[in-house]
Amino acid sequence: MLLINYRNDILIILSVLFLATSSWAKTLSPTVITLKKRVLHIRLINDQLKITADNVLVIQHGQQRTDLSPLERVGYSKFNRLLSICAFTVTPRGDTLRVTKFSDQSAVQSGVFYDDYMERVFLFPGVIAGAISYLYYTEELIEPHFLGSYYFNSYLPVLQSEFEIYCDKQIQLAFASFNVASVSFQQKKQRKQQVYQWKATHVPVFQKAHGETNISYRAPHVIPRIAYYKLADKTKVPILATLKDLYTWYSTLLDSTEEKTHTHLLMQLVDSLTAGINSTEAKAKAIFHWVQQNIQYVAFEDGYGGLVPRKATEVLRKRYGDCKDMTALLVALMRRAGIEAYFAWIGTRRLPYRYLQLPTPMTDNHMIAAAKIDNRWLFLDATDPELPFGLPSAMIQGKETLIGTSRHTYEVTTIPIANAAQSVLYDSAQVILAPDTVRVSGYISGSGYMKGELTGKNPLLAERTLLISQWETQPRGSSDTLQTITYRYQQHHAVIIHNNQLYFNPHTAFAKYQEKWMPPQHLSRPWELEYAFTLRQRQWIELPAGWQLAWLPANASEQHAAFGFDICYEKKAGGILVNHMVFVNTLSITEQQLSEWQTWMENYRHHLRQNIILYPIH
Repeated sequence: MLLINYRNDILIILSVLFLATSSWAKTLSPTVITLKKRVLHIRLINDQLKITADNVLVIQHGQQRTDLSPLERVGYSKFNRLLSICAFTVTPRGDTLRVTKFSDQSAVQSGVFYDDYMERVFLFPGVIAGAISYLYYTEELIEPHFLGSYYFNSYLPVLQSEFEIYCDKQIQLAFASFNVASVSFQQKKQRKQQVYQWKATHVPVFQKAHGETNISYRAPHVIPRIAYYKLADKTKVPILATLKDLYTWYSTLLDSTEEKTHTHLLMQLVDSLTAGINSTEAKAKAIFHWVQQNIQYVAFEDGYGGLVPRKATEVLRKRYGDCKDMTALLVALMRRAGIEAYFAWIGTRRLPYRYLQLPTPMTDNHMIAAAKIDNRWLFLDATDPELPFGLPSAMIQGKETLIGTSRHTYEVTTIPIANAAQSVLYDSAQVILAPDTVRVSGYISGSGYMKGELTGKNPLLAERTLLISQWETQPRGSSDTLQTITYRYQQHHAVIIHNNQLYFNPHTAFAKYQEKWMPPQHLSRPWELEYAFTLRQRQWIELPAGWQLAWLPANASEQHAAFGFDICYEKKAGGILVNHMVFVNTLSITEQQLSEWQTWMENYRHHLRQNIILYPIH
């Protein structure tokens, strides 16, 4: 017996798979997952919920293994404990090679300083073409608000993917399904339990390419939740039946954030920040800027510590915190300044969920402060030190937010999307032409989300082939002030002399900006942008001595609702003034816009190839 200490049904599955795949091994097909399965067991024992999960993964190793590794990882945390794990490989000769060495390590997540999420890491032995690897592990889910999700796909093609739930009849479940057109579902009764089964076959690999939506928008997956359960005395205990249940739970998590001691520290800071300020919005701006510039963002995810904000006085004393902690400080300071401010939960744009559709903690992964001033909401995210006051962070634009307006009341509203005019990159340049070189000086400024692109770096300019360069970032007052970089450089081979004529393309440098922010011309699928933007350039081109204008391109303009450009040339005494503007006023190029985008881009790039032509004065 291979798995004598584990469930008999798992043993039967693995035995059948081994017999079925023995003949497959001789064909040496590409590496695939033949079975991916998760089984949830939700029981009510002595009026207490007990939730466990069995997981099975079977991998058939083929010849195409150039980009694959035998390394496997099983994640766990304080909310889902790893109870047991068994892994082994059956070689083409029928030998069983067990995994005997497992190591536990912290799972590194980008931007997270401390995370209780761990991984049990191991290597499958004997991974060669024709071998079959098996993984079986069990978990205990501690927090009933977190049943997790099941994705039918994986990092390899999946021949069969199954998700099952066995649930006691006293427990009522609810589900949200996404992209499951090819997934079958059935529900049945088995003794004193309800059984839910989902199955999918031949599930492809889903990957996120540049400009593509997150996998959650496209991959088939199911998110279950416990709506409620009934105790032995028939008392109904709600968990996540409705959005009201979710907010009720969230509201209890805020209880420990109420300040009862050292509140004078908060009041002293409020008094110093708002002294002499009468406007409510100006007070809110002063408080926001102080938190933004004086509290360092450090992410923590440690069990309930990843859900419960720390006290405002603690954050103030330590001068660091995560999004929840910075929100707690913002709300505490603003309320003491007489400003209507609240905690607001929100999911970033990488999550496709809405609160009424999925009233669970999986709908959000971020927290901000919501302030109501002059009967309008302002959404304040102090985690970004470059974000102007009143502008929502780019990653939450267009998403729903759950605002806790009191202990028992809440409001769901949608974060506005900033338009292209609010994030402008402006380049003002003076160009001195000569037959052998070009000298350029000027400045670049950024507003809105573009400011972050200019902070502490020289955007794209290093990509130019420069003889001499000088870049200086100018100091600014706050996150509401334009970020500016001044520059000066010389460049060879920027002009072409042919048949006694000088050719100069004034759009070469500007094209470098477009390579970073503009979606490519030829799109075969929808494209996601981080934010809407406008790129502007003003060039004064000084004509070299002994040369005069022979040809000036015609002005060009084409503007649609979501994107457009405008290029204008003007001959003046001693030189040429070129004004160039292009904007993208949307967060996505949709399927319906692809043809329009490609036609527009073809016309725009045609005008970018136009040259100014000079000839000698005789």
